[in-house]
Amino acid sequence: MHLKRDQLEKVAIVATLFILFFAWFLGGLRQDSSVQKTLSQATPSGLVYTAMGQNLWQARARDSNLDANNPTTWLSLATAVGYGGPLEIVTAIDNVGELTGIAITASAETESYLNQVIDSGFVDDFLNKKAQSLPLILPIVDGTSGATLTSKAIHQAILISSQHSARDGLQQTIPPISTSALSMPNWMDGLALVLFIAAIVINQAGFKWKVASRRIIMGVSLIMLGFYAAAPFGLGTVGYLLNGFWVDGVASYTSLMLLLFTVGYLLFSNKNIYCNTVCPFGAAQECIGKLNKAKACKSNHPLMLWFPRILVTFTLALGLYFRSPSSFSFEPFGMAFNMIGGPILFALTILVILTSLFIHKPWCQTLCPITQTMAFLRAMKLWGKSLTKKKRSVRPTKQQEKPHAR
Repeated sequence: MHLKRDQLEKVAIVATLFILFFAWFLGGLRQDSSVQKTLSQATPSGLVYTAMGQNLWQARARDSNLDANNPTTWLSLATAVGYGGPLEIVTAIDNVGELTGIAITASAETESYLNQVIDSGFVDDFLNKKAQSLPLILPIVDGTSGATLTSKAIHQAILISSQHSARDGLQQTIPPISTSALSMPNWMDGLALVLFIAAIVINQAGFKWKVASRRIIMGVSLIMLGFYAAAPFGLGTVGYLLNGFWVDGVASYTSLMLLLFTVGYLLFSNKNIYCNTVCPFGAAQECIGKLNKAKACKSNHPLMLWFPRILVTFTLALGLYFRSPSSFSFEPFGMAFNMIGGPILFALTILVILTSLFIHKPWCQTLCPITQTMAFLRAMKLWGKSLTKKKRSVRPTKQQEKPHAR
């Protein structure tokens, strides 16, 4: 029975790797290269687009003549890096340089954060303003959550796009904007690093104050990484890494850094330090469980073993295919810490809170995609070690290689 399960694990590993690679490959083929469809999102229908330079187009009505008396629209496309990855925006300006249209044509942002920014009227505030007089600094949309990084990316892309049209299309004198795809690490990144290192130290054998130290780390993580920064990494961060969005730039290092440290330490020591000590959502469940002395209740039923794995593989594959991993992330982090998300996430959050009163960390034991991801990596590591051990056992020793004397 154990041998059969071991073989099934290996088949599942190969199948998962194939599905994820195939989804990523097909996603690259799926990306729509139709300029007409992209530009039409920022302009009225019935226009003809003429390329005038790199990421610059001129639009006119189909029946208009190419003379100065006919209205012309200039369009430009720009990309900036937000919370979940690259965000692509097309802007349209008229003959005097006023913005007449703005369209977000591609986005890897978390949908709840993007909707929060759009619903606040942030994007509409740019309309009917001249490109050369757009503010370089705007008010923060939402203090410390991912919505701030989303709004900064939208602002940056609108500035670059509209001023490109005004400068190269209308020949207006506008100094180029200095931008960088990489943001500088901040104090929150440093705090996350300190918490992770502290978690490694207290989990060493023989550490005297492990229980008290663990509670302090989890408390700080809950308040700072959870409620303050909303920075726990999840399935969206895994998709961000696999999609290669970090090549185009990084807006926030905290989640990506925690993921890389967790994976690295897991492969080195076979210990999942993040889920055990650092994760703010795990800390929240543990705190709730203390109210009613929740008990560990881990099920060994095959359904509870394979359903979460299939769910994580399926949602991650969708994120890779559509190049928007955050859109298919189902963790209730945003709702739990910032009250951001739809009704399904709200119901899931309430369910996790209620079950945490009776079951020790129910989300971590069942549907948490990070738990499943780390289990997958641990299984790959064990399989790799077994293959290496077999090769060593097959390799002949020097005595075996020496021929027998006749």
